[in-house]
Amino acid sequence: MFALVTGFPLFIGLVKGSISFLCLISVTPIMLLLSERSHVRRLYTVLLALSGSCSFILVLCGVEFVAQGESYLSELCGMAKQNSPLVLGTEPIGKLLTQYAIPAIIAMTASSLYNMADSIFIGHGVGALAISGLALTFPLMNLAAAFGSLVGVGASTLVAVKLGQKDYEGANKVLGNVLILNVVLGVAFTIAFLFLLDPVLYFFGASENTISYARDYMRIILYGNVVTHMYLGLNAVLRSSGFPKMAMYATLASVVINCALNPLFIFGFGWGIKGSAWATVISQVISLTGQLIHFSRPKQLLHFKKGIYRLRSEIVKGILSIGLSPFLMNLCSCLIVILINRGLKEHGGDMAIGAYGIVN
Repeated sequence: MFALVTGFPLFIGLVKGSISFLCLISVTPIMLLLSERSHVRRLYTVLLALSGSCSFILVLCGVEFVAQGESYLSELCGMAKQNSPLVLGTEPIGKLLTQYAIPAIIAMTASSLYNMADSIFIGHGVGALAISGLALTFPLMNLAAAFGSLVGVGASTLVAVKLGQKDYEGANKVLGNVLILNVVLGVAFTIAFLFLLDPVLYFFGASENTISYARDYMRIILYGNVVTHMYLGLNAVLRSSGFPKMAMYATLASVVINCALNPLFIFGFGWGIKGSAWATVISQVISLTGQLIHFSRPKQLLHFKKGIYRLRSEIVKGILSIGLSPFLMNLCSCLIVILINRGLKEHGGDMAIGAYGIVN
């Protein structure tokens, strides 16, 4: 009964938000293609963005209501909120597998909408060559994600091990090292590729017609690269510390906000491909803010506090050694895309790269 009462507002929020958002987005391609008046296009896309934002707010209201209900129920049962990660050692494996696998699958599916949303709005709002420019940035974005998984996967595994050993202080030190490592790697990655951006993009297959689009998009993404690294790393730790649903909500929030801001910035403000990049960065900043708020609460078993931010060689070594495998997998994916883009540039031209970017 309690779950039904607390889950009902979430259900209503999801239904209302989904209907209003889907009613508009379902006719987006027709409206954008048939409307020849720029002010009509901009008005419609602003309404689309507002509808998406309202949908997200409605969903958040339902989620917050459920969270408050669950917190109240936990207090009635005498269970402290910070003990939630400890159920990993007591609950049946089958139940834990379902609780962790389903949110992870949903989050991974939703995250694939990032490039899809960017491609749709850039294609309709900027042009075909902009799609080619966007496709040229995918290897560099994959490389950034590879470094994110290097720290995120390694840290999440190490945190799970520490929690299993009941070494809670050690788990907190891993959290602090994740924060510092992501900042260091993110800043180093940004500085290195900002100075070498044009040569790197030309190596990836850029031409004189597409380099400006790729440069404009990737420069903004690099400005927010530290945020991306921290967002990916903390989300992995969030999941392994007993909050898989919260990690899923962070990913869904980022995707929904990105989809809402894309048309607003591209059509409404006329920012072109830069608007899509800013939408991506801002959406990740908002999700990262939620993660930082969660880990800043002293009641949580894992939280930010003094004495955990100094990089420790044994922790860093453990994180990097565990995360090396997913890093190399992402690196290989990056190299494959580079080879394909270079081959398409030689034998098909810019449009062939754009076509591959759409289906990739």
